[in-house]
Amino acid sequence: MRELREYEREGTSLYLEGKPSRPEEIVSACMLAEETNYMRDFIGDEDQRIRKINFIRIKEK
Repeated sequence: MRELREYEREGTSLYLEGKPSRPEEIVSACMLAEETNYMRDFIGDEDQRIRKINFIRIKEK
């Protein structure tokens, strides 16, 4: 949670499955997912700074 809040404070947009989300929503989804993992997709700007993080659900077979 602390890490996500810091990203948000620095101006990084946070997304969960492509939808804008708050740190609390992301943490809750990741904690409730028993058989699912989430991968972070980092998107940077032209200066190589992280500007967007999308948490994508990875379904296990």
